[in-house]
Amino acid sequence: VETVGNVALITGGFPAEYGDRTAGVFSLNSVEPRTDGVHTSVGLSFMNLSLRNEGGFDDGRGSWLFTARRGFMDIVFGIANVEGDFHPAYYDVFGKVGYEIRPGHELSARILHAGDDLRGSDDDDKSRHDDLYGSSYLWLTWDSEISEGLSSRTILSGSRVFKDRHAQDFEDDGATRILD
Repeated sequence: VETVGNVALITGGFPAEYGDRTAGVFSLNSVEPRTDGVHTSVGLSFMNLSLRNEGGFDDGRGSWLFTARRGFMDIVFGIANVEGDFHPAYYDVFGKVGYEIRPGHELSARILHAGDDLRGSDDDDKSRHDDLYGSSYLWLTWDSEISEGLSSRTILSGSRVFKDRHAQDFEDDGATRILD
């Protein structure tokens, strides 16, 4: 949450930067990193461990922001002795580096990777499921202010989204049914 700089929901009358959208635009922008030195924070709770590191370089012309989080639901469920054999785990990583090439021209790179690992079985071990989900996004952005009131943004991006789901049902007679 602390890496989100602003959120906008536009339901009609879109500016040209959003192209040919017809239903709506939900825009999330990352926070701008602090450039007055290096700042690091670590958070620890029963639910997750998080790390944030940000700073600047080259007299403030460049900046970076890095965050990572690992959820502990699998560990919490084990300690709490939750019924069944359910082990949900999740993590995410976000990184951003930007550099002002010259006044009004900034090149930046961002990466976002997230994963969920849900594994479990029922109390009597008659069924088992493994659900793995992940997504990775990388984008490079060149922002240019050409003149007052005229700017351009060029984005090169790539992504990978995957899911891997497997389930098994164990019948009373010992037979196994695989549900993919």
